[in-house]
Amino acid sequence: MDQPKVSIPVTTYNRKEMLAKCLDSLLNQTYKNIEIIIGDNHSEDGTENLCKEYLKKDNRITYIRHDKNLGMTANANNIYSKVTGKYFICISDDDWLDIDYVEKTVDFMEKNPDYSYICPTVKRYDGNYNYVDKHPISNFSQENYYDRIFEFFKRPRGYCAISGLFRSEYLKMLYNKEGVFQNNRWAEDQVYAIKFLTAGKCMMIDNTHYNKIITGNTQNSKTSSNLWQISSSFIKKDYWERLSIVIPESIMNDSFFDSFLSNKNKKILSRDLKKYLLSKSSKQQYFKELKSYIIRHPLFMFRKDFYNKLSYMKGKR
Repeated sequence: MDQPKVSIPVTTYNRKEMLAKCLDSLLNQTYKNIEIIIGDNHSEDGTENLCKEYLKKDNRITYIRHDKNLGMTANANNIYSKVTGKYFICISDDDWLDIDYVEKTVDFMEKNPDYSYICPTVKRYDGNYNYVDKHPISNFSQENYYDRIFEFFKRPRGYCAISGLFRSEYLKMLYNKEGVFQNNRWAEDQVYAIKFLTAGKCMMIDNTHYNKIITGNTQNSKTSSNLWQISSSFIKKDYWERLSIVIPESIMNDSFFDSFLSNKNKKILSRDLKKYLLSKSSKQQYFKELKSYIIRHPLFMFRKDFYNKLSYMKGKR
């Protein structure tokens, strides 16, 4: 039986050494019917020469070098638009796959047509490639899109659930409507994931892995603001507060959701997610803990007045 083609877009910029490790893991896959599409965002560290050497080794590679740096979103949209396989894989240039990753994920998807993507668990390593930890399994195989999306946001913050093998039919829907990724939108990876969870189920498996480097670097509000070209006041908001703005807005405004949800269902999902995400914010957690303390404390006989003040404070947030 013929193997369905799997496309693997790889965006890169000035990460020659890491890119080599990534490409080696792709070319050595036990599953052979793959195409690798490299989008080089005008690297200046020898990436071009490295890619040309790989082109000589394997004709499954397509190399696209931009004349100037287009930015992350434009580079990604460009190469994702060139996907021709039945499935595609999301991978960063500094990450790598177990050699049986494609084989095992394709096998699952071929047997389960109601799944929009399959997500192997992620193993994390430090900058010296020492093993750190592994992300826990999450279950997004509920029959209802509403339950799948809420389960997605219940997972611990920072645990990846978007690296995996996806059905290209939904990618084409994304690209034809507004581009795979919208420019400079914070948490675009999360929006991307819930679009696929709206379209179908997801399974996380633990018999093959996506391998990821963690450097420990963080972005302060200024650098994040410059990176995403959004206001520093937005970046200073609590993580969950930011999600409570971006996710409902995307559900209401991104036309991809129109293919799967009625306007009424979009409003219900947006409303309920906003409420849930806000409930997880540090500010809301603080008020919950404070209120719990007040209720238990025997000396707070004036708590009714205090509750009124507390409610007023919450309204001012």
